[in-house]
Amino acid sequence: MFQTLDRYLVRSVAGPFALTLVIAVLLLLLEQMLRLFDFVINENGPADVVWAMLLHLLPEYLGTALPLAAFIAMLAAARRLSRSSELDVIRGAGVSLRRLVRPLYAVLLPLMALHALVVGWVQPVSLYTYSALKFDARSGALGATVGVGEYVDLAHGVVLNVGGVERGGRILTDIFLERHGPDGRVVVTAERGEFLATADEDVILLRLYQGRLLNLTDLNGAPSLLRFERQDRPIALPPIEAFRPRGSREEEATLPELWRLTGYGAAEGQGDALAADAGAATGPGTQAARAEWHWRLLSTLNFLPLPLLAFGLGVIDKRRDSGAGALLGLVTVIVYHEVMEAGRAIVAAGVAAPWLAMWPIYAALWAFALWAFHVTGDRPGAPALTPLETAGQRLGALLGRLARRLRRRPVP
Repeated sequence: MFQTLDRYLVRSVAGPFALTLVIAVLLLLLEQMLRLFDFVINENGPADVVWAMLLHLLPEYLGTALPLAAFIAMLAAARRLSRSSELDVIRGAGVSLRRLVRPLYAVLLPLMALHALVVGWVQPVSLYTYSALKFDARSGALGATVGVGEYVDLAHGVVLNVGGVERGGRILTDIFLERHGPDGRVVVTAERGEFLATADEDVILLRLYQGRLLNLTDLNGAPSLLRFERQDRPIALPPIEAFRPRGSREEEATLPELWRLTGYGAAEGQGDALAADAGAATGPGTQAARAEWHWRLLSTLNFLPLPLLAFGLGVIDKRRDSGAGALLGLVTVIVYHEVMEAGRAIVAAGVAAPWLAMWPIYAALWAFALWAFHVTGDRPGAPALTPLETAGQRLGALLGRLARRLRRRPVP
């Protein structure tokens, strides 16, 4: 059961965590939103698809922002407790730093479960759907909009040019339509028109109003002109290539599917064909699957050393009130993420096994977090950054003495 101190600490972390998580996700989405709008406009696709694509990118950004927001929230709570002398009162009452971070792990366990669900099942499916929407925007399956003044190839032999569009491209004005076919060449102009759906998904109906039709290949060999009040022209759309099935890429496979691709659980002569092939294979596909599987596992386990690192570097010396500890903590988490990505690429390329390229990096994070927490927790009044600052001062003094000796040395 949580005690009063535990509930107070959880409340101190919950507010900054929620705020940091929302800000981080929004910043990532805003950065991508501009690129997606530019992409959809260049592909002449509907603007509504941008919001669907951003929605399917949300699980990926949520998986990245969850551990970072948790670390920043715990780091801010540690700094606030130490700056307001509340930490001194708590430790003076006999509560150790180990006991203080205990409720944080009770909160991190649901976060770890949520993170595992996101990166293991939700994110792969959403990434596949995002790629499918991007493919449909390129292929025109979402319904391309007609640009004003542009000649658009609607189908084989059908070219359309309009002077204006309304209602998101459904209503057209000042229309010029030219069709080449086995029966000849036809040019149609109309004051306005609209696109209508038909029972056949491969055929779209273009209804024209107040126009003229010029048949340049009449049976008599002479052009013929026809005026009309309304005319319907069915347009057969070109076949659209189907998108690839999910699972052809490792990042789009769920955790159980990824486990089969790694070949770890495949027994010789047993299991399905996919597992047997993956177990016997040593090619790039298997190595990439193993790199992805270990990366997802480690991304969830990353939560465990974060409380120790946050309180090890977040507790400050009030005589200095320096922000170097918080800065070092953020740099550590960011550098760790980048180095882990490099290790993931090394494993995917088949250069090294995950146990050599990825797990030692995770062990190094644990070692640094345990050291910082030990120094701060077992040596009251001496934050973990103090030995680093002392070592830096000594190194600076040594370099200063060497520089002065070099300046005093006579030039031959």
